Amino acid sequence: MSQASARESGAPDRHSPDRPAHLAGASSSAIAAHDLAALREFNSSLNRDDTPEAGQMARLSTAELKAMVVSLFTTTGSGGTVMNIPHSQTIAHACRELYYRDGPAAYTWAEGLSPEKLGKQACNIILSAAAPREPALAEEWAKRYREKYGETVISTMSGTFLRGLMEQGDLAGITSFLARNEIDEIYCPSINFPDDFDFPALFKALDGKTQLSSPMSRWAMRDPDAAWEYIARHHPSGKSYPEAEDNLFSNIFHASILRDGSDKGVAWALQKITALSPEQRASFLGSLKLHTMEFPPEASTSFVSALSQADRQTIVSGMRDDGLSNGRTVQRYLNILKVLPREEMIGELTAIYQTNRSAMADVEGTDSPTNRYSTGHRVRQGFAAAEESLHLTKEELDRIRSEDQPGPD
Repeated sequence: MSQASARESGAPDRHSPDRPAHLAGASSSAIAAHDLAALREFNSSLNRDDTPEAGQMARLSTAELKAMVVSLFTTTGSGGTVMNIPHSQTIAHACRELYYRDGPAAYTWAEGLSPEKLGKQACNIILSAAAPREPALAEEWAKRYREKYGETVISTMSGTFLRGLMEQGDLAGITSFLARNEIDEIYCPSINFPDDFDFPALFKALDGKTQLSSPMSRWAMRDPDAAWEYIARHHPSGKSYPEAEDNLFSNIFHASILRDGSDKGVAWALQKITALSPEQRASFLGSLKLHTMEFPPEASTSFVSALSQADRQTIVSGMRDDGLSNGRTVQRYLNILKVLPREEMIGELTAIYQTNRSAMADVEGTDSPTNRYSTGHRVRQGFAAAEESLHLTKEELDRIRSEDQPGPD
């Protein structure tokens, strides 16, 4: 019996790239020394291949796996735009198992599936599995995917493609991949960089070309002082490049909290930020969004309360745009306002109210589904929460709402 026949009918063979469980087992002790246990646990949770369901797939023959993919799609996928989630996950496990066994043959099989919607989904799954293990091969498949389906997957899977190169410490491969593809941001939350990975060289090679917030976080998890010294010297604005949306100080601050806990992380950040010039300090603090979900509430309030009045004004005013309009984080924002002196707090609320006065007036007294998602409606809800949480008095509310108040600074 040929090897191909054995794969179709009997015990599964194996394609050369290791399975995720094998990759995890090969991680170096140096990684364990540098990464927090909680972060490693989070990284493991992102790996959806190392599950009981995936293990069951390994016991099926290749022919059975292929038949199951087609059968499940025919049952749940052809009649609607959204597949049943459990069946979709089963299809994903099966396609990944086929890639682990057959490699290129699995992708060729997926390209030939009918209807096209199924083939497209199977190709996408196999590409995702191959990208971190065989990035060069996956990049060739991505070109075929674009030619066949008219869509580019490299930009949406950039972190997946870069994962294998980064975990191998292949700096030349990283820069070459980015040179061939227009990638706006390197997103790599689950990557375990090698112990000797040259972060300064990575940043030097990519400065001004892409946002680097994610690798900066991983560098800072290992050595926050070295990461800080680099951005203080090379990125005085706190950004990878002038038009970037990232805040590298925010990444380092958050990493120091994950590494050492809120108390030590806040103390470290305060020591670093107060040593900067007023201009650079304002640049770093102005885009530090402490009300976002990544920062522990106690760390955010402790940090703000320890700043000077000028620095408090800088950091809090930088949260005005969505402080009361984002329902997921409005309470975190209100907790930060609570640590301000009362007059500063009223000043911030006044600035937000004056900026959004017209938008709130447009939805007053209406309850249409469209208005519920408007900025004016969300800010009105935020002010209702502020009135209750901050115990605003009638006099304070009148001051905030007064048309005689000046607009924001």
